[in-house]
Amino acid sequence: MPTLSGYPLESCLACRSKKRKCDKRLPGCSRCTQAGQQCLYGSWSYGVYGRVVPVSGVDTVAMRYACSVCQKHKKFCDRTYPRCGRCKRVGSNCTYEGLDRVRLLKSQHFFSQDSAAPLHTVEYKPDYPVETKPYFQELIKFFQYRIALGCLEVDQDSLASHLQTSWLSFAASDPCLFHATLYLASAQLDRFRGQLTPTDGSVTVYHHMRAIQLLSPRVASGGEPDDTTIAAVVLLALSGCFERNDAAAEAHGKGLLRMVEMRGGLNSLGFKGFLAQLIQMNTVFPATAFDRLDAFRDRGWGTSSPPFGFPRLALERLRRRPTRKSNPAVRAHLIETFQRIYELLHEVEGIGNTTTAPEYALRDLHGRLNDRWTATPCYPSDLTKSERAILRSCTGTVQILQYLLDTRVPFDPMELARLRRQLKANLEQTDPSTWVQYTAEANLWVMNIGMAMSDAVEGRLSFLLDKQCIIMSIRAIDTALHEKFWCCYKWFRVLLQGRIESAESRLY
Repeated sequence: MPTLSGYPLESCLACRSKKRKCDKRLPGCSRCTQAGQQCLYGSWSYGVYGRVVPVSGVDTVAMRYACSVCQKHKKFCDRTYPRCGRCKRVGSNCTYEGLDRVRLLKSQHFFSQDSAAPLHTVEYKPDYPVETKPYFQELIKFFQYRIALGCLEVDQDSLASHLQTSWLSFAASDPCLFHATLYLASAQLDRFRGQLTPTDGSVTVYHHMRAIQLLSPRVASGGEPDDTTIAAVVLLALSGCFERNDAAAEAHGKGLLRMVEMRGGLNSLGFKGFLAQLIQMNTVFPATAFDRLDAFRDRGWGTSSPPFGFPRLALERLRRRPTRKSNPAVRAHLIETFQRIYELLHEVEGIGNTTTAPEYALRDLHGRLNDRWTATPCYPSDLTKSERAILRSCTGTVQILQYLLDTRVPFDPMELARLRRQLKANLEQTDPSTWVQYTAEANLWVMNIGMAMSDAVEGRLSFLLDKQCIIMSIRAIDTALHEKFWCCYKWFRVLLQGRIESAESRLY
């Protein structure tokens, strides 16, 4: 397509389709750059040029209408995501009605496990830091939707928000980080499609080897690692965890800690501060997946106190101003459930160790345990399938907590396995967007207990990965989510081991 003084003679495809004025900048015009969408020039029949602006990956169909705030006040909306220009000026919470559901349905349909459709390609060549492959677009889209939770409306200060808006722009500047990003996406996609171990010659193995080849000279040089190198090691460690490779995850984890020390600590890292948060979560996920109960002994993360963190955060979120789409009945049931969990944990805190506490100290706890919760309580008829499944999942954690705390009942591993399977079945029927709509912290509580009740690595990873990692969607400022996640897991593992040892001692 001819140009004049470095500018195209025609508007980009996006501005032409919407009949908007285009400033014709390269590689992307101002409107496309601000909206975080593809900016392409030319025509589909004669070829196009330009590149993808890797900001948010939002489908332009979802931005067809103005945001809910501008609609309410009948003001002009420029329909940019994640916040329109007017909401930025006045400081309003910018939301687009139906965006979560539209993007979630599209991501689930595109990455359907039963779909046998071939990898799709497009008729342009984006500006990648390595040689373009036909399948890059699918892996990038999978990273945005499934790993960065691009199908959900997340808090702006969450890890998911940073991954959606900034990560690919960093990866596009460094070949090693780009290969590591595609490796993580490919490993997750293999698992999503039922292939737990990558085969020789697969896309996953290829990007793994390329990332290692590019990383090795940087490590061997002994120089101070830059942010992109550290970020690549983070993804390699996470992928080792997801592929059940304990040795690889531990080796990358140790190397990551040395790199952070060379840089002067987590506070010295860049990537707008969220690289440090990602590293903190990266140290916790492998420890829980491989059940390393002594991993953080030097940090003083003990197990003597019950895990109040996630129940407290869940109650705080539920008691805030509700969203317009939330069902009051669901909120009321969730508040009642987590209030009961909080009371049970408070009784445990008062008596200390439930296996050795005197009888008089257990009286109040047994009084609360006598009120058993049924697996299928009576819910209103107007609830969605996902809302019912969320309520049953949270109720299932109460049943597991009661079973572990009630020392009057002989411990039966088969009964615990039944409760865990029931919890997993209910969790599989939930919708990630519904968790975020009510309280993502409740999802972490359910997922954490399911992992703690699983003895095998595969069982723990199934709770961690099957419904996306909702922990990335929570606003991570001053909440120490990684520490709460680990303390919750370890407390339940120690409690379970105590019940098992007590039951075995009675047999001899």
